[in-house]
Amino acid sequence: GPIIQLVGGDEFIGAQKPLKILAIAVFGLFVSSLYGHIAVAIDQQRRALFVYISAAILTLIGYLVFLPKFGMIGAAWMSVFSEIFVGVGLFIMIGRLVRLPLPYKFLARAILSTAAMATALSFMQNIPVLISILLGATVYFLFILLTKAISRDTLKEILSFH
Repeated sequence: GPIIQLVGGDEFIGAQKPLKILAIAVFGLFVSSLYGHIAVAIDQQRRALFVYISAAILTLIGYLVFLPKFGMIGAAWMSVFSEIFVGVGLFIMIGRLVRLPLPYKFLARAILSTAAMATALSFMQNIPVLISILLGATVYFLFILLTKAISRDTLKEILSFH
Protein backbone atom coordinates (compact mmCIF):
# COMPACT_ATOMS: atom_id res chain seq x y z
CA GLY A 1 0.00 0.00 0.00
CA PRO A 2 2.55 2.66 1.00
CA ILE A 3 4.75 1.93 -2.03
CA ILE A 4 1.77 2.17 -4.39
CA GLN A 5 0.75 5.48 -2.79
CA LEU A 6 4.31 6.77 -3.06
CA VAL A 7 4.68 5.82 -6.73
CA GLY A 8 1.17 6.23 -8.11
CA GLY A 9 -0.89 8.08 -5.56
CA ASP A 10 -4.21 7.24 -3.91
CA GLU A 11 -5.97 6.48 -7.19
CA PHE A 12 -3.90 3.28 -7.60
CA ILE A 13 -4.47 1.88 -4.10
CA GLY A 14 -6.79 -0.76 -5.64
CA ALA A 15 -3.75 -2.34 -7.27
CA GLN A 16 -2.38 -3.39 -3.88
CA LYS A 17 -3.78 -6.96 -3.88
CA PRO A 18 -2.88 -7.81 -7.51
CA LEU A 19 0.61 -6.40 -6.97
CA LYS A 20 1.11 -8.63 -3.93
CA ILE A 21 0.10 -11.62 -6.05
CA LEU A 22 2.36 -10.57 -8.92
CA ALA A 23 5.29 -10.30 -6.51
CA ILE A 24 5.17 -14.11 -6.33
CA ALA A 25 5.78 -14.24 -10.09
CA VAL A 26 9.19 -12.63 -9.59
CA PHE A 27 10.59 -15.98 -8.46
CA GLY A 28 9.39 -17.69 -11.64
CA LEU A 29 10.60 -14.77 -13.73
CA PHE A 30 14.08 -15.02 -12.20
CA VAL A 31 14.31 -18.77 -12.83
CA SER A 32 12.88 -18.53 -16.36
CA SER A 33 15.24 -15.69 -17.27
CA LEU A 34 18.26 -17.52 -15.91
CA TYR A 35 17.48 -20.80 -17.63
CA GLY A 36 16.24 -19.06 -20.77
CA HIS A 37 19.64 -17.42 -21.11
CA ILE A 38 21.33 -20.77 -20.50
CA ALA A 39 19.19 -22.27 -23.29
CA VAL A 40 20.44 -19.57 -25.66
CA ALA A 41 24.05 -20.03 -24.50
CA ILE A 42 23.94 -23.77 -25.23
CA ASP A 43 22.05 -23.24 -28.50
CA GLN A 44 18.85 -24.93 -27.30
CA GLN A 45 16.43 -22.02 -27.73
CA ARG A 46 14.47 -23.98 -30.34
CA ARG A 47 13.83 -26.75 -27.81
CA ALA A 48 12.84 -24.12 -25.21
CA LEU A 49 10.09 -22.89 -27.54
CA PHE A 50 7.99 -25.89 -26.50
CA VAL A 51 7.99 -24.64 -22.91
CA TYR A 52 7.11 -21.08 -23.93
CA ILE A 53 4.35 -22.14 -26.34
CA SER A 54 2.86 -24.56 -23.79
CA ALA A 55 2.83 -21.79 -21.19
CA ALA A 56 1.22 -19.36 -23.63
CA ILE A 57 -1.56 -21.80 -24.54
CA LEU A 58 -2.29 -22.82 -20.94
CA THR A 59 -2.17 -19.22 -19.73
CA LEU A 60 -4.50 -18.04 -22.49
CA ILE A 61 -6.98 -20.76 -21.54
CA GLY A 62 -6.61 -19.73 -17.90
CA TYR A 63 -7.24 -16.09 -18.73
CA LEU A 64 -10.39 -17.02 -20.65
CA VAL A 65 -11.64 -19.09 -17.70
CA PHE A 66 -10.56 -16.96 -14.73
CA LEU A 67 -10.68 -13.39 -16.02
CA PRO A 68 -14.48 -13.22 -16.37
CA LYS A 69 -14.96 -14.73 -12.89
CA PHE A 70 -12.16 -13.09 -10.91
CA GLY A 71 -11.07 -10.04 -12.93
CA MET A 72 -7.62 -8.64 -12.25
CA ILE A 73 -7.05 -11.09 -9.36
CA GLY A 74 -7.56 -14.00 -11.77
CA ALA A 75 -5.25 -12.35 -14.29
CA ALA A 76 -2.59 -11.85 -11.62
CA TRP A 77 -2.72 -15.52 -10.59
CA MET A 78 -2.51 -16.62 -14.23
CA SER A 79 0.59 -14.47 -14.62
CA VAL A 80 2.09 -16.20 -11.57
CA PHE A 81 1.22 -19.58 -13.08
CA SER A 82 2.78 -18.63 -16.42
CA GLU A 83 6.07 -17.44 -14.95
CA ILE A 84 6.44 -20.42 -12.63
CA PHE A 85 5.44 -22.86 -15.39
CA VAL A 86 8.12 -21.47 -17.72
CA GLY A 87 10.71 -21.37 -14.92
CA VAL A 88 10.09 -24.97 -13.89
CA GLY A 89 9.86 -26.15 -17.51
CA LEU A 90 13.15 -24.55 -18.49
CA PHE A 91 14.80 -25.76 -15.27
CA ILE A 92 13.79 -29.34 -16.10
CA MET A 93 14.78 -29.01 -19.77
CA ILE A 94 18.21 -27.53 -19.04
CA GLY A 95 18.74 -29.98 -16.17
CA ARG A 96 18.31 -32.88 -18.61
CA LEU A 97 20.74 -31.37 -21.11
CA VAL A 98 23.43 -30.02 -18.79
CA ARG A 99 24.43 -31.16 -15.34
CA LEU A 100 24.69 -27.87 -13.50
CA PRO A 101 25.69 -28.05 -9.85
CA LEU A 102 23.13 -26.31 -7.68
CA PRO A 103 24.72 -23.96 -5.16
CA TYR A 104 22.82 -25.28 -2.12
CA LYS A 105 24.96 -23.43 0.43
CA PHE A 106 24.50 -20.14 -1.39
CA LEU A 107 20.75 -20.70 -1.74
CA ALA A 108 20.37 -21.51 1.96
CA ARG A 109 22.35 -18.39 2.92
CA ALA A 110 20.35 -16.19 0.55
CA ILE A 111 17.07 -17.59 1.87
CA LEU A 112 18.21 -16.99 5.46
CA SER A 113 19.17 -13.42 4.57
CA THR A 114 15.82 -12.88 2.87
CA ALA A 115 13.98 -14.29 5.90
CA ALA A 116 15.92 -11.94 8.20
CA MET A 117 14.99 -8.97 6.01
CA ALA A 118 11.32 -10.03 5.88
CA THR A 119 11.25 -10.42 9.66
CA ALA A 120 12.81 -6.99 10.17
CA LEU A 121 10.36 -5.44 7.69
CA SER A 122 7.41 -7.01 9.50
CA PHE A 123 8.32 -4.84 12.52
CA MET A 124 8.61 -1.69 10.37
CA GLN A 125 5.07 -1.44 9.03
CA ASN A 126 4.32 1.89 10.69
CA ILE A 127 7.38 3.82 9.55
CA PRO A 128 7.73 5.74 6.27
CA VAL A 129 8.19 3.47 3.27
CA LEU A 130 11.53 4.90 2.13
CA ILE A 131 13.03 4.38 5.57
CA SER A 132 11.74 0.79 5.71
CA ILE A 133 13.24 0.13 2.24
CA LEU A 134 16.63 1.43 3.37
CA LEU A 135 16.52 -0.51 6.65
CA GLY A 136 15.34 -3.70 4.92
CA ALA A 137 18.15 -3.46 2.37
CA THR A 138 20.65 -2.85 5.17
CA VAL A 139 19.48 -5.93 7.10
CA TYR A 140 19.66 -8.04 3.92
CA PHE A 141 23.15 -6.77 3.07
CA LEU A 142 24.40 -7.41 6.62
CA PHE A 143 23.03 -10.95 6.60
CA ILE A 144 24.57 -11.61 3.19
CA LEU A 145 27.90 -10.59 4.72
CA LEU A 146 27.38 -12.45 8.02
CA THR A 147 26.38 -15.71 6.32
CA LYS A 148 29.16 -15.30 3.74
CA ALA A 149 26.67 -15.77 0.91
CA ILE A 150 28.96 -13.48 -1.06
CA SER A 151 32.72 -13.83 -0.73
CA ARG A 152 34.91 -10.84 0.05
CA ASP A 153 36.46 -11.09 -3.42
CA THR A 154 33.02 -10.98 -5.06
CA LEU A 155 32.04 -8.03 -2.89
CA LYS A 156 35.24 -6.18 -3.83
CA GLU A 157 34.54 -6.91 -7.50
CA ILE A 158 30.98 -5.59 -7.19
CA LEU A 159 32.12 -2.45 -5.40
CA SER A 160 35.04 -1.66 -7.71
CA PHE A 161 34.27 1.03 -10.22
CA HIS A 162 36.99 0.46 -12.78
